[in-house]
Parts: sequence; structure tokens; C-alpha cells
Amino acid sequence: MPLVNISKRIHREVNNFFETAPIDLNNPILLAISGGPDSLSLLYSIVQLRDKFNLNLHGIHINHLLRGKHSKADADFVMGEFKKLQIPFLIKNFDVKLFKDHHKFSLEEAARKARYAIFEEVAQMIGAEVVFLGHTADDQSETVLMNLIRGTGLNGLVGMRQLSKGKSIGGVFLINLARPLLEFTREETETYCKEQDLTPCLDLSNLSSEFTRNRVRNDLLPALELFNPNIKGSLIKLSRTLRHDVDFLEERVDNIWPIVVQDKKSRLIFQKKTFGNLHSSLKNLVVRRAINLIKGNLDNIQFFHIEQMVRLIEGETGKYMELPGGIALSVSYKDAIIAKKMIDFCPFPVIDKPFNVNIPGSTKVDNWRVNGSIITAEDNRIKSDYIAYFDMDSIKCSSMMVRTRRTGDIFQPIGMRSSKKLKNFMIDSKIPSAWRSRIPVVESEGKILWVVGYRISDWAKIQEKTEKILALSFCSDQ
Repeated sequence: MPLVNISKRIHREVNNFFETAPIDLNNPILLAISGGPDSLSLLYSIVQLRDKFNLNLHGIHINHLLRGKHSKADADFVMGEFKKLQIPFLIKNFDVKLFKDHHKFSLEEAARKARYAIFEEVAQMIGAEVVFLGHTADDQSETVLMNLIRGTGLNGLVGMRQLSKGKSIGGVFLINLARPLLEFTREETETYCKEQDLTPCLDLSNLSSEFTRNRVRNDLLPALELFNPNIKGSLIKLSRTLRHDVDFLEERVDNIWPIVVQDKKSRLIFQKKTFGNLHSSLKNLVVRRAINLIKGNLDNIQFFHIEQMVRLIEGETGKYMELPGGIALSVSYKDAIIAKKMIDFCPFPVIDKPFNVNIPGSTKVDNWRVNGSIITAEDNRIKSDYIAYFDMDSIKCSSMMVRTRRTGDIFQPIGMRSSKKLKNFMIDSKIPSAWRSRIPVVESEGKILWVVGYRISDWAKIQEKTEKILALSFCSDQ
């Protein structure tokens, strides 16, 4: 293709992006510029549209402090470009090696996490909702191949999108990542720079074999070109083809999500029966979305993690699985919970202060109800961790209350002749420490009657001579 056409093609594509992308052009736009040919092409192709779209442009350059005077030279170069184009800017210095050593990341992962954390910080500071990046088709082919090597699902094979919308690395601020040059090759951005009389920086770290992406770019892709000279094009074609399939499936997930998953803010609850009826492809996508919502990103989550979670949700009660990033999955009889903190797995309500129980009747606490009724020995009794039955003659209903544990509590579990400290009972019952202050305790006349979800007291158990039975149940309203 003649060199003269590249600038026109890039300008036309970037113009089309601004005309069609669902972003608010009234808000500031943040341009992430490294100084290389890709980002320089991004910068100048957007600047030439500044007046047409009345764009409020801001620049950001991150010095990772990895290449000494060369990093400083790149920062000075980009600063000069921003000044020349009259774009307000920030130059951020970030010690990536120190960050890497502190968090035990690889250097490549540390640099990426640092970049996106800074993008988030600066975007919030200036009120921007979109960060423009200079990723090209070459970056796309490398990303797809790297994801394939690591083991990925359909989304990983789609790679990057021209506009990505979702939670940032911090998991709080909603940030858009725009890549209008994603359809152009690195060779084309270099040609653009020549046509525009631009002299981009040369980052020698791109030749280092320390980074996985560099090894894929400099070693693996050239080797694959021996089998398929157009391997990059094939990877990009795969990405485009699967993008449509994934978009269709994501629409299906949108439709079934409210039926399958309950959103409790800090945790997500899967309805096991409904989840089990889904097609296997939708199961994977539902779990993937749940991880992304709780964790804030999908860093270090591989396809086998998602497959394991699906198997657990459909499997036996009582299973537990931890995932990279501090989140976990816990499976019970009717549902499965994914959450970030152990306390978020606790099924019980928050009890701020003791409350009396209506017998017979219903008492509301948080999003739960405590139901009390009197039955006879001949009536059917349902087995559940949240339902307990007591000898009516052994207890005094008027003094019955529900509270949480107190220092010095003692308890005589059913089957034991003597009492033990409630603290020791909870430890012996393997109740997670984060839950222990949340477990409801039912007492009558100052004595513990039931540690809800675990054991009733021996002194209030049903006996052969029992005629009247008190049935207590804890039921969630949701």
C-alpha cells in the first residue's frame, strides 16, 4: 500500500471512532503517551481532531525508572510534545522494581499494574472517564497468542477491544480504555510517523528477553511465521471472529444473570438448581463475570480456575475453594457463594443487639425471620441446620431471646453431660473465626438453648415423655 495513504487511513479511522464510540466527549480525555511510534501516532491523529470535536485533552506519561537516563530522555521528549501541542500533562515517576519486589510480581506484571493504577488515579483527578492507549494489531496478535499459551477461554482469545468498559485495577472507579489504532499494524504507525515528520523514541527494553511479551514478539512469532507467514493476521482474524460469538453469549448472560445470581454487594450467591440447568458455555461465562465483579479484575484467573468453580458449584455441599487475588467460593446445599472476605460467606444476619422472640409468632431481624411454633410429638419435623426442636416443658418462652456470643459464655451441647466454654465449642466445631461474633445464640432464662446452625443444648432436648415441642427456625427473607 502506498505510504501516502496511511495517514489518511489512520485519520479516517480515528475520526470514525470518535463519531461512533459511546463515550462522552464533553468530559476530559486522557492520552497515555510513551513516546514510541504507536503512542505518537495516537497523539497526533487525535490532536488533528481536537477542534472538530472540541476535545479537552490531557496527557500522561509514566517513567517506570527502569532505564536510567534513557527513561528520563523519553519523559523529556514526551513533555516537549505535550508542550508543543499545548496539552496539559503529568509526568509520573514510579519505581516499578521496588513495587515488583514488594508485591512479588514479575517485572512485566508490576509495570502493567502500576500503569493502570496511575491511569485510574489521574483520570479520577481530572474527571476523565476514558484513557486512550496506542495498542495496535501487533499488540493484539501478541496478546491472543500469550493468552492461548497460558490457557484461556473465549474472552482471552478475543484479546483487546477498541473500547473496553469496566472496573479498573483498583476495582472501584469505572474506567474506559480506548484503542482506536487496534486495526493498524506497528509498521503502519511507523509509516505514519515518517509521513508526519515525527521522530519517535526507541525503547531498547522492547528487545529484552526478560519480558514474556518480548519473547513472544521476537522469538515465538517469527518461528510460527515459518509455518504460516501470515500468523499475525490469522490470530487477529480469530480474535474478530470470536468477538461476535462472545458478544452474543454475553447478551445471554445479561438475560439470565438476575435469575441465576443474587447480588449482595460484597458477595454473589449462585442458585445451584438454576445454575445447573444452564448450558456449560453459559456456566463458564456466569462464573467468569462473578469473579470479575467481586475481584475487580481477572488477573491471574485462568480457564481451569473457572472450570473448577463450575464443578464445585454443581458438586457436593460443604466444598470450599480459594482463588488468586484473595477471593473464594463456598458451596452449601441450595446455593454457592463467591466473596472476597471470609465474613461475607457467613449466612447469618447482623444482630446489633439482643431481641426477644415471639412464641408463637415471627420476629424479624435484618433480612431474616425467627419463627416460633408449638407442635406435638406426632407432627412431622423437618431436618435443617436452621431449624431446631426443644422440649417445651424445659424452657421458658417468655424469657427467650436471640443474641451473639458474650465473654464467659458456657454451653452444654446435646450429647454431653457437662458444659464447656462457648469459645471452645466454636473452635472445636471449626466455625471460622470471622464468623464467631455473628453466629446467633438463643437463650432462655440466661442459659444457652441453641447455637444456631450447629447444636442445641442437652438440657432442652426432646425426650420420650415430651408432649409439647417448641419449633424454632431461622429463615432468610431473600
